[in-house]
Amino acid sequence: MSMSTEIPVIAVTLDFDELPGFVHWKEMFRGIVVAGAAPVAVDCGKPRTDLAAILESVDGLLISGGVDVDPSLYGGSLDDPRIQKINPHRDTNELAALEIARARGIPILAICRGAQLANVALGGTLYADLARDWVGRTGHWHSEKP
Repeated sequence: MSMSTEIPVIAVTLDFDELPGFVHWKEMFRGIVVAGAAPVAVDCGKPRTDLAAILESVDGLLISGGVDVDPSLYGGSLDDPRIQKINPHRDTNELAALEIARARGIPILAICRGAQLANVALGGTLYADLARDWVGRTGHWHSEKP
């Protein structure tokens, strides 16, 4: 556990400007609290130089959902019509946070976009659109909160 508290502290990456459209952030923070930890929001939507210092004082890292991962990071194209919005600052910051957390042995949970970015960080690639690019495959399910 972190030195400053008796309960685990979990850094949660996000982009404060995306919060109005990110319907699950309250549930995500509530889940961390219910699990007995303290969430700390880390705004990755703007340039940062303090991630190493922030991650020195946490017990876990949660890479949250958000806009599309920049396709140039995995060999895709920005011209793809399925790529709706990217945030290069967020990609850069979260990739750095993943690298720092892995080097320090900090547990990582990556959700939705976070899982996609973790995949790319480890050398993987992505499909911009499963229905279009992974023809004949089934099993992907996605729903929007009403």
